[in-house]
Amino acid sequence: MEKISPYLLLICVCISSCRIDDGPDTIIRECDGFDFEVSESEWIILPEGQEYSFTGEGKTIELSSEYQISEPFTIEFENPGLSALIPIGLPNRNCFSSYDSFHNSLDSETGNLNEEIGINFRIGIQNNGERVDMFMDFNDIFFEMEIVNDTIVVDGNSISDGISESLLFQNLASLSLANNNFENVVAISNQTTGSQPQKIYLAKDFGLFAFEKNDTIWLRD
Repeated sequence: MEKISPYLLLICVCISSCRIDDGPDTIIRECDGFDFEVSESEWIILPEGQEYSFTGEGKTIELSSEYQISEPFTIEFENPGLSALIPIGLPNRNCFSSYDSFHNSLDSETGNLNEEIGINFRIGIQNNGERVDMFMDFNDIFFEMEIVNDTIVVDGNSISDGISESLLFQNLASLSLANNNFENVVAISNQTTGSQPQKIYLAKDFGLFAFEKNDTIWLRD
């Protein structure tokens, strides 16, 4: 039978006799609602409170929009104590707020949903501003947007027949389209043949103002 090292025995006695004060039994965390002051809010694609439609080749597409915006809330949970040192299996107790919008197109004659436009957009804020993520998908293309040195950077793909291609984007000081002038524009181009839309145009503090689909430019009314 192996002998127990006296040093190991001493360590065990010390651990068993020590009491670690790990704070209150219940932890309460106050979380903010969505913060419209974050820079990403300047790129909300279709702000809440308006009705939207797009016109191309004499036709109009109307949108049905839904918004989900986080309000302030409280997280209350039992102190995990020493188990927090090995956080496997512990629930995420961080604050998270978001601005989500969902946009679908309506048949202007029947009022029923069709598949001309299907857009999801989100800005998510973790830990009350510690990290902000911005994401959008529009029919066959999906991408993340990030503000880097006051410039929008786009990272995403389009998919057609199982083939994925990276998107191209340009930051433009201004752009004239259908006799309308827009400033602080990002133009996002789709390289995948057959997937739609082919291009998306966003403007700072205005949002989605145009897109190209099936070789037709649709301009926001």
